[in-house]
Amino acid sequence: MGDHVFMCYAREDQDFVTKLALKLRERKINVWLDQWHISAGADWDMEVDKALYECSKFLIVLSPSSVSSNEVRGEWRTAIDENKPIIPILYQSCRIPRQLKLYQYVDFTSYDITDESILLSIENVLKNQGQELQIPVVQQHSKTFGDLPAGSPINELAKTVDEWVQDDYPGYMVEGLSEKQIAFIRHPRNKLNITDTNLLLFLMRAGLHYGGNWPLWISKCGNLDVLTDILLDALCQSYDRVRFRVLYALQYHNPDRLNQMMDKKINSIPNDIMSIVNKHVNSQTVLDYLKGIALSSDKRLASKASAVIKEIEQFGFILKN
Repeated sequence: MGDHVFMCYAREDQDFVTKLALKLRERKINVWLDQWHISAGADWDMEVDKALYECSKFLIVLSPSSVSSNEVRGEWRTAIDENKPIIPILYQSCRIPRQLKLYQYVDFTSYDITDESILLSIENVLKNQGQELQIPVVQQHSKTFGDLPAGSPINELAKTVDEWVQDDYPGYMVEGLSEKQIAFIRHPRNKLNITDTNLLLFLMRAGLHYGGNWPLWISKCGNLDVLTDILLDALCQSYDRVRFRVLYALQYHNPDRLNQMMDKKINSIPNDIMSIVNKHVNSQTVLDYLKGIALSSDKRLASKASAVIKEIEQFGFILKN
């Protein structure tokens, strides 16, 4: 582990964060700031991950922009998973994420960046002087699902599934699973007896993310209204493979229900995606659409489409039952 303080923030708050980092550096705090420490041409994601996993403390600047950022959310969730000491700085009033309310924050909303008293408070916390940083203890769930044995890696997801439901099924929460959990999701046993609806929905959403036999998870979810809702949210994400899988799955949903749900989300679904749904989902020609992409000159996108086509050819028939 390094001795640096990882600074997590939204790009919209960059001016404030840079000034704060300068003030902390003047106080001999070893801060890690992406714009300072990532050189031109370096792999940005790899450098951020390395600094995050090796940091001694995690400082997050809270604002309306940061709490709505998927990138920021992914970083603070990783910090929690890694049991990093977390120091929230409330820069602008906002709705603090439930998981971060466990940590005492430093309220910067009524102070200026030049105010020595608030800067000294932050310095003392970061140097662990005068108070001990409190790291919440994560309680282990003993819950088991269906016929899964107690030692199944999926039983470890009990707490995650509960939080996923409480947070309205966000896609980012299916990221960062263990290798054993991913292997289970990609290659499940056909005769699994999982009766917990929320777990099935989570495994379905994770299947869309990791690939493999994701059609099986969709078929096990049945005709739940929330399933269509989760699929439409996933459709709007930037991951091409997820979008391709969702388009194929939506072909086998009740058209009336699908159109009704899409009308409710008309302001959140981009026009280009809406056009694809209207043209290929309703006519059940998504596979032809993907084959066209697989032959396109965009090699990156063609490779992703080809990978999803292989999954459909191997497992896609399950959706037709």
